[in-house]
Amino acid sequence: MKVPAGATSGPVQVTTPQGEGTSSASFVVDNSAPAIAITSPAADAEVSSLSNISGTVADEAAGATGGSGLRQVYVRIRRTSDNTWYTTTGWSATGDSSSVFQATVNSAQGTWSTNVSSAALPAGTYLIYAYAADQAGNTGFVTRRVFIPEADTRAPSISISSPANNSNVSSLATITGTAGDEAGGSGLRRVYLRIRRLSDFSWYTPGGWSSTMTTATSLAATYNRSTGEWVCNSGPSSLAAGDYLVYAYGVDMVGNTSFVRHRVNVSAAGSPVAGTSSSTSSVKLSSATLQGDAVQLKFTGALEAASATDAATYQVLVNGEQVKLEDVRYEANSRVVTLSIPGGVLNSGAQVVVSWTDLRDAQGRSLNGNTASLSVR
Repeated sequence: MKVPAGATSGPVQVTTPQGEGTSSASFVVDNSAPAIAITSPAADAEVSSLSNISGTVADEAAGATGGSGLRQVYVRIRRTSDNTWYTTTGWSATGDSSSVFQATVNSAQGTWSTNVSSAALPAGTYLIYAYAADQAGNTGFVTRRVFIPEADTRAPSISISSPANNSNVSSLATITGTAGDEAGGSGLRRVYLRIRRLSDFSWYTPGGWSSTMTTATSLAATYNRSTGEWVCNSGPSSLAAGDYLVYAYGVDMVGNTSFVRHRVNVSAAGSPVAGTSSSTSSVKLSSATLQGDAVQLKFTGALEAASATDAATYQVLVNGEQVKLEDVRYEANSRVVTLSIPGGVLNSGAQVVVSWTDLRDAQGRSLNGNTASLSVR
């Protein structure tokens, strides 16, 4: 069959073993590939999976007409670390048909979409290839690079700049500090604060004091990403004499949370509050033992319940890595603090170091010693 160059309709010369003839059937000469683009994910984006890949497609370039019609859109994923192609059963070096994922096309809107993998993939760099083929066999494609970051399991850093720990204050209307996520982390999402009154262990809310923690006890802070500084202007401007705990929390994009605590004192007419003292306590650690997935600290005297049961008081390192405590309990009768650690962390041979800051006795005096070292047998 021969078609005159540039023609789109008219006679067609047909040659067969029986002879030659002509036909006036309509035909289309299509030598141009379809136009295809990827709109999501964005170029060089950090993604958690390769689901919801989408874009636009047209049989001909913008403004052109007379194409043969779109036949299919499909997607392939290549991992740059070893140049293998993703398949439903793993990774293929050859990129055979199992690495081809058909897309759903909305012809009326000129869009396409597909879900290659909603499962989490290993961290690394990936190339998305999107192909469009027309009825004449012309194929166009586009590629886009994306990154799957390392899993973020580390909590952000946070500190309180003002008020200073163990300082005397007259107000907590403004509290400031710094915060930030680690390099390569998911990024800091928010900073918030809580304020606790130790005279009755109640929590501050803008409407008063609450015996339990609620959403109202979380005071939002304004975070400046360029400087790493935060400020909270919603604390109480008027406080009764006594001791208070100020907690600042930092939360990253995947929910990892860290917090810091400062203790402050509000004096009456410039005089120390009764029952508080800056002197050092005579209470000491008498023993430190491991009980299953917990560290038990036994002391020679009674402790202040507020600091003894506060997770911010303690830091636990297992083989040099800080672990997050699941629970803290204090038994006043036995003078034992139990620090619960996530299961599976205390493996045989592990080295455990426990330290504490601003742990106080029942009279409000700070304990002198602050470290215990243990080995898992």
